[in-house]
Amino acid sequence: MPTDRKKILTQSAIAQKTRRIAYEIVEEFAEENTVIIFGIKEGGYLFAEKLVDELNRIAAFNVILSSVTIDKQNPESSDVTLSLPEDNMKDAVAVVVDDVLNTGKTLAYIIRYLLGLNFKSLKTSVLVNREHLMFPISADFVGLSLSTTMREHIQVVLTKEEESVYLF
Repeated sequence: MPTDRKKILTQSAIAQKTRRIAYEIVEEFAEENTVIIFGIKEGGYLFAEKLVDELNRIAAFNVILSSVTIDKQNPESSDVTLSLPEDNMKDAVAVVVDDVLNTGKTLAYIIRYLLGLNFKSLKTSVLVNREHLMFPISADFVGLSLSTTMREHIQVVLTKEEESVYLF
């Protein structure tokens, strides 16, 4: 791990941002019976688990968590894999969750795949939006928008021992 990293979100700040995003999702989908949360492996899924925990505390609708796997280095030649069977997704509402929105490439390829499943509504959520988009993707629910240089990196740590976001 880099020694010159700066903590930009603490555990309590992450919890606050997660709670706020959960309330925004509840407001958006208040009339729905079920909302599917797709967490992009690895970091996005960890953030999605936190979001689902919060949604289960406050939402009147049923929340389903599914993982989404794609090769983030080569999404254009990678298959998208879901942990949830695709047969019951037609006319469902869903939120795709990642930890960091960097260029938008990963989200673009995942959304392209998910659009073929005929969702009634498909939204996106990220903990940190770096605002370096190279693809026409935006996050509907954002914890922190942060303008960084291309040389800077964001590290999201969501473990039992630590929950932090670093800039280095």
